[in-house]
Amino acid sequence: MANMIMISGEYELVQSLSLASGQTPKPGQLLQKDSSGNLTANASATLRRVPYLALEDSLQGGLNSTAYTASTVARCAIPQRGVVSYVLLVAGQNVAIGDKLVSNAGGKFKKDTGTDLVLAEAEEALDLSASGAVDTLVKARWA
Repeated sequence: MANMIMISGEYELVQSLSLASGQTPKPGQLLQKDSSGNLTANASATLRRVPYLALEDSLQGGLNSTAYTASTVARCAIPQRGVVSYVLLVAGQNVAIGDKLVSNAGGKFKKDTGTDLVLAEAEEALDLSASGAVDTLVKARWA
């Protein structure tokens, strides 16, 4: 896997929003604006807001595994339909190519069970169902 979250397609780059206090997202996490205009981990499984995808902080030498520091400016993308990127899949999931991905209401992604807003489709298989599995980036195409 390359060190870049965005792989291909059109997206809007956002480099002017700060993270809220206590927020330390990793690249590939889904963020949203709070009522103060700061970014927080998405807290809704039925996301009806602009989706901000945390990117690696390459301007500070950050990798796609480096978490942000709370209250700092975060590099994010607002992906358009069809964009291919890495997204952070929550541990415990087992996805196959073509599985629909939704928000887990914690800023990470999970396999759709048919009740939430589909955000992306898995472009690769990844099994994180084993004991001790950790949240891992998976390639996905935005819906």
